[in-house]
Amino acid sequence: MLEQLTPADCAAEANLGPLRSCRQLQQGLSHHSFHLQLADRSALFLRIYRPLRKPWIERSHELSNLMVASEQGLTPELLFIDEKQRYFISRYVEDVPMEQPSLPQIMEMIDLVAALPVTRMMNQQQRFDIYVQQARQAMASLSTDQVAPLNIELESVVELGKQALAQLHQYYWPVIPSFLDWHRGNVLMTSERAYLVDFEYLALSEMPLELASLQLSGLVSTTDWPKLQAAIEQLYGVKVADAQLGDARCLYRVMCYCWYWAVMPNEAAEPTRELVRLLTRG
Repeated sequence: MLEQLTPADCAAEANLGPLRSCRQLQQGLSHHSFHLQLADRSALFLRIYRPLRKPWIERSHELSNLMVASEQGLTPELLFIDEKQRYFISRYVEDVPMEQPSLPQIMEMIDLVAALPVTRMMNQQQRFDIYVQQARQAMASLSTDQVAPLNIELESVVELGKQALAQLHQYYWPVIPSFLDWHRGNVLMTSERAYLVDFEYLALSEMPLELASLQLSGLVSTTDWPKLQAAIEQLYGVKVADAQLGDARCLYRVMCYCWYWAVMPNEAAEPTRELVRLLTRG
């Protein structure tokens, strides 16, 4: 039977002393997160990873980059990493939900991601193939009366992804450190700065896919987007045309669609509805 870690277990192993309080935070699909308060009233963040693994996750790579991100100030200060890679503990940062990162703050995060020691290669073809394979396997586990219409939808969406890949493969793209999970939930805002969290998808990948992730993140206004795109293009010395970025957005949405079916097949129909609409309109 798999070991079931508790926050108290983690605090004891990390020599934190007794906990004054423990509060579970929003639950992720691959982890449980907690707010810990110690006897001296200091606040810490605990993340316990679930044992279930997916092929796009490599904990050793994620945690080694988390350590560097902590040293950079890109992510909250890291205090302890379990040697078995089951959990980590960092300083707790209270997010200000009404705050949005400014363009300079987003650019600073991008620059710091670019400086991370990312060694894991997962290009857009590899990521696409993995997501599609996992989605097909998960969909096959559903009841028979559900599968037929969903398979038709899945394969039509996959075909759009193949077409986008074919277009993108016509050009040379620099392979860059890519966060690939840009959205407000992965940014912690304080009155002083913005922090980036959750490095599960960090890998070396083609530049347009990272641009697509950023553009679809909701973090950048339409007014600021041309400035941000130009800054990233200058950073890597490559221009991405509107049509090429459109193909990357399509590919990213197809990957998101497959990801939902791969990780939560019993609930995926609702969150993928809007993705299908965006992919098939016009």
